[in-house]
Amino acid sequence: MSALRSPFAAPGDQPFTAADAQALADAFKVLADPVRLEILHQLTWHGPMRTVDLAAAINAKRPNVAHHLRALRQAGLITSASVDGSGDVVIDAVRQLSAAIDVDRDDR
Repeated sequence: MSALRSPFAAPGDQPFTAADAQALADAFKVLADPVRLEILHQLTWHGPMRTVDLAAAINAKRPNVAHHLRALRQAGLITSASVDGSGDVVIDAVRQLSAAIDVDRDDR
């Protein structure tokens, strides 16, 4: 996934294009699911978690969690890394999404 760009660009920033709008809209479509939002909340709050622990934390079955993790991963909102075969999940581009929608960012 390429970096998500903000529609709230400051004067002098690169223009927000139709492709930028589509990428941001696609990310929001993936997030339009309560289970996926719960998963992101757990990962944001607790950091990397094994899939089995994540399933227990949100009271869901592991195959269901795996399905949602796959969708989040395909959208580029998370990355996963196996640490000693544990299947840990880590946050990645969610921070990009947060920055893209932050109207009051200081880096402009």
